[in-house]
Amino acid sequence: MASDPETELRKTIETIELERRWRFDTQQERLRASIGITLLVAVIAGIAELLLTPEQMRGLLLWQAGLPLPPIFPTGLLALAVFLALWVAEPAHSYRKYLTQRKFPKIVRLFGEFEYRRRGYVNPDIGGETRAPIVPPHTRSLGADLFTGQRGGARIEFSKLRLVEKDKNGEAGRFQGICLAVRFSGYSFNGLAVTERAKAPRPDPQYPDLKRTKLPDPRFESTFAAWSDKPEEASALLDPIMLESLSRLFDDFSATRLAACLRSGELLVLIETGNELFTPPPLRTPVFNRRPFARLKRDIEAIYSIADTLNRHGATYMREEFL
Repeated sequence: MASDPETELRKTIETIELERRWRFDTQQERLRASIGITLLVAVIAGIAELLLTPEQMRGLLLWQAGLPLPPIFPTGLLALAVFLALWVAEPAHSYRKYLTQRKFPKIVRLFGEFEYRRRGYVNPDIGGETRAPIVPPHTRSLGADLFTGQRGGARIEFSKLRLVEKDKNGEAGRFQGICLAVRFSGYSFNGLAVTERAKAPRPDPQYPDLKRTKLPDPRFESTFAAWSDKPEEASALLDPIMLESLSRLFDDFSATRLAACLRSGELLVLIETGNELFTPPPLRTPVFNRRPFARLKRDIEAIYSIADTLNRHGATYMREEFL
């Protein structure tokens, strides 16, 4: 009999904690050993500096080549310090790799039909021949922490994203945060709808037909604003469940701005925030705190709710690769 997700999550966290303790103890042992080695070498170096002249030290090291070099011990100490620093840091580096490559993908699958890749990101230029009105002008996109999944046949992807624009003065950041993309097929709404929170939307000049759209629930009038070229149809899509899900994402990421765009069966959401999707805890921190995992679970549930809302409004999905 298969275990429930909560039990599997608990077992996974316990396994991670055992691994963390072992690597943390290893790091502490290496730290103590490196301090002892450094002190011993420093004593030897000091004695040698007193007993030998620089010429004797150079000759001791390069008596065959006869090349002039700085004193051996300061140079050797610098090289030793670099080696010991890397040696002590290695358990923390391998622990982070262990989390992101082996355990975190397993945890993600407990929350839904999602796969996780550290490398990769959502392409914000989805669909259409023109840039979506919520996507700022940019010449380059960067990202990481790509989540891909399915919901009733809809293709869902979200990741960290950074957009930059290059000009004569160099590169300037245009967006940094989270990008969510959902693709449907045969969706009944074929217009363009844009909604934003925290900043009044400014219609892009390339979309002159966008008109202010009334939200069906007045509770959200003070926090959201919407525009569309088909206001009545778009108003029906922006129901309370959809807006509550968007608000949950906004709050969970402590966002400064959220913008969503729906056109031709493709939904794009940009959440401007400095927060990470998932930050591996440092080696010194026990992992029994489930808050990072609980937040990720809430975010996935909110994303599922958005997809389900669109489905209720008449979407028929397709199964195909998104990028």
